[in-house]
Amino acid sequence: MKAFSGSAARRLAALAILTGLSAGCATAASDPAVCPLPVEYDQPFRDGFAAELDAGVIGPRTEQALVDYLRLRDELRAVNP
Repeated sequence: MKAFSGSAARRLAALAILTGLSAGCATAASDPAVCPLPVEYDQPFRDGFAAELDAGVIGPRTEQALVDYLRLRDELRAVNP
């Protein structure tokens, strides 16, 4: 199986996260007041996360981003089952 290049992996990861975030509270039945907000990462975190993705390693920033994504996904499912 061919591995993704660093920039392709970053784009794929960003696409997966943004797709999940944009779909959760996008229906007419959702109440924007109860929709959870995504975590905001500072620039050093984002730079380190990008470096981990480029290197193809799962480091502490990647692990934290996945934990945050899973939490947000679960919260979105609870708001809009």
